[in-house]
This record gives sequence, structure tokens and C-alpha cells, in this order.
Amino acid sequence: MIEQEVVHVRAQSVLWMLGEQLGTEGRPVVTRIEPLKLLNRRLSFIMYCRIITDDGRDRLAWAKILNPSVNPEIKQRRVARDFDLNNHLYGAIDTTGQFRVPEPVYHSPEHRLVVTGHIAGTVLQTKIESHALGFTSARDIRGLEYDCRLAGGWLRSFQALTEGYCPGQESGIELMKVKGAGRIVEQTIDRLRQLVDEDPRLLEPALVSEITYFLNTNLADHRSGEEAVCSIHGDFFAGNLMVDGETIAGLDFESTTWGSPLFDPGYFVFQLETLQEKLRYKNSIVSHLVDAFLNGYGIDTDHKQFWDYRPELRIIFLSLAISRLLSLSANRRWTSARGIYRHMIARNLIKRLKSHIRFHQGP
Repeated sequence: MIEQEVVHVRAQSVLWMLGEQLGTEGRPVVTRIEPLKLLNRRLSFIMYCRIITDDGRDRLAWAKILNPSVNPEIKQRRVARDFDLNNHLYGAIDTTGQFRVPEPVYHSPEHRLVVTGHIAGTVLQTKIESHALGFTSARDIRGLEYDCRLAGGWLRSFQALTEGYCPGQESGIELMKVKGAGRIVEQTIDRLRQLVDEDPRLLEPALVSEITYFLNTNLADHRSGEEAVCSIHGDFFAGNLMVDGETIAGLDFESTTWGSPLFDPGYFVFQLETLQEKLRYKNSIVSHLVDAFLNGYGIDTDHKQFWDYRPELRIIFLSLAISRLLSLSANRRWTSARGIYRHMIARNLIKRLKSHIRFHQGP
């Protein structure tokens, strides 16, 4: 009951902001807003709604308001960069083409609010999870492979349109640090220290030293030329992709930054690989989906060789693995049913992490 009341209050707050702000700056006056769906998430509140204006226009939109934090300026910058990048892409792409983004409608960094137009389709993650991949028909698997190929194509297009572009740039927001290989190593070592502090028993001290050495060694191997830079989506996985037949749209640029073009494809592959933690997803079929994505993206490797393709990808794998371990260890009640399951996933990931490091170290 308390949660329902909180959702109601937040919904009314969002409705008030939309009504007050959408009719300003020469826009048509909003005559009515109809909430259609409410989602109360850990980090944000989301409303799917119908907005009706005095010019007779009726549009479907998504309004997202980020939850407050200790440092409100961080959330405000996230909102501003989210909207800026969405706006940059929307102005650069063919809005009727194969690769799309939502229409940017409105944002208010002060209120941590972003509003975008609705895009028809099905979330790719929902399509994948609706199939127990061990029992899915060959036709359904081919459909999912096609969608993953589209995802790779969308990312390739996104990177071409944002080469050298720092999200927020067109809005006059200060440039962020470039998230190249060196920056990724710094962040990974910081998270590794945090993981050791929060759960000292999870990683052996010798393994912590191995990880640090491996990161620095591959960083040295990587630094042989000038790094390419483009915008990074930052949360590029199947849950932020909307597919509709032969079209696909990328959503939610809240985590955007700029830097290595390899970060987003690495993130997408790593997230697909987490399906293998669940028994109902066959490893071989997950690999087929990864291969389809890489084919669409246009990288000359397959799933089996992907993490060995370049030193930078070896770094990115460790970065994502450490972040995943940090997330899994956030709930350290390993004795609960959920805790036991999370601990099992963590242990399997540590085994894989060791194998990844020691394969490249040699005998």
C-alpha cells in the first residue's frame, strides 16, 4: 500500500512537470496527459503516457525522472547528456530508416526529467527471454539472430554518427574524460579495490595481484597507436533496443560517455553471455546470437575469439567481470537462497576470469 501511494505521488509530480513545461517556449499548450503505465525502479521512475495538446496532436511518450542522489549535479549532467546525445542522433539519422532513436521531446536537468517519443516494437531482451533457448524452434532462433545482427548494425551506425563527439558537446556542457583503455584500467583497479574492501574473502590476494598485472600488461601492449574516439552508449544491451520487423531503435542514453569504440560491443557480448548462467539457455545458441551481432557490427572475429581479438578487449572483459562481481557481492547474505545462487554465479565468473588471465600468461 505504501509503495502504491509513493508511485501515485510520483506520477502526479511528473504529470505536473509535464503540464507546466511542455507548453512553454513556443510549444503547443498541453490540454491533457493520460498515464498509461507506471514503472517504479531502483534508480528512476518511468511513466508511459499520452500527451494531448491544443493543436489537436495526440502523442505517446515516455517520461523518466531519475531518483535524487547525494550529489544532484551528477544526475543533472546525466539528464543533460542523455538528451543532448539523443537530439544529436535524431538530427543526423533518417527517422524512417532501419536504424532509429526516439524523438527527443523535452528535458529538465533541474528536475532530472527526460521525455522522449514512443517507438513501436518489442524490447529485444524481452524477445530473447521469452524463449527457453534450448527448446526454441530453428525459425525463432533465426529471428533472434536477425535481431542481433540488426543490433550490431545499429551500433556501427551510432559510432559513425558520433565519431569524435562528446555527449553534451552541442549543449555547451564540459567535456568528460575520454574512456579509453587507460581510463578503463583506472576504473577497473578502483572497483577491484572496492570489491576487496567490501568482500575480502571473495578474491585471493594472489589473484588480485594477477588481475592488476594483467591489466597493466595489456594496457602497455595496447598503446601502440592513437586511439579512435566516439560516443559510448554505456548500457548497450538487448534491454535498450526496440525491434520492429526490419527496424531497430536504440534507447536510454543516461549512461553515455565517450571513448573506446570497443566498449559498447564488449558490453553487449558480455551481457548476452550472462544468459549462460541460466540452465535454460544453451551455450551454443548464445554463441550464435553473439556471432550474429558481431557480423552485423562488422568486426572480423567470432564469439570464440572475441575476447582475444585485441588487448583492449581483454581489458574490457576484466572491467566488466569485476563490475559484475561487485554487483553480485552487494548482497553478501550468501546463506539465503538468492545469496547462494549469486555466490554460485560469482564463483563461476571467478573461474572464467582466472582462465582468461592464465591463458594469456602462458605456462
